[in-house]
Amino acid sequence: MPHTKYINSNGQEVPSVTQILGVINKPALINWANKMGLQGIKTSEVLSNTADIGTLAHEIIEKWIKKDKPDWNGYKREQIIQACKCAQGFFNWLKEQEKFVPIVSEIPLVSEEYNYGGCVDLIANLNGKRTVIDFKTSSGIWDEAKYQTSAYFNMANENGWNCTDIMIIRIGRESFETFSVEHKEQAFEVFKSALSLYKEQKKFKDLEQFNYKEMWNDVEK
Repeated sequence: MPHTKYINSNGQEVPSVTQILGVINKPALINWANKMGLQGIKTSEVLSNTADIGTLAHEIIEKWIKKDKPDWNGYKREQIIQACKCAQGFFNWLKEQEKFVPIVSEIPLVSEEYNYGGCVDLIANLNGKRTVIDFKTSSGIWDEAKYQTSAYFNMANENGWNCTDIMIIRIGRESFETFSVEHKEQAFEVFKSALSLYKEQKKFKDLEQFNYKEMWNDVEK
């Protein structure tokens, strides 16, 4: 997928939520990559295939919300089957809800206060509460997902959506689960810490790059 650019009101590009959370170490991912490597499996191919399935599963749900049809072009038959299995978990869950009224889906937003951006999967009235909903096709609901959705929640409310709840819905290929983020404020504090580290790392890299340029100018002289 092409990289989405998020621009603040001053015309400056700001980092995305996923870019910011990239500073957090992911030991489970490292262990998985090591295991795949020992089996002679190329992790890049596995991740690419998994990402395609996740993208299509998201699109199936988004198009259903918008009363439209997904575009199957460019996907392999097995990927379409797996994505449909993912989406089916969501539709099964939907039948159990008292009230579900979609408000807006796939909405790109920017936090002017903290200077970051992201795309919120869905804002809906869920059982009487305006809720930020994020879909995951991962094998589990990790802490990082809670930090991520807390950042979306803050960003949505900063932009006037007045949400009260966060719901992470894991539409896995083999299983399904939901998680309501109760400690939204604490999760957002973790995100802000990651944001601070991201900014400091960027400053450091910019200084390093500047030093290299200075060194090269000296060599040319």
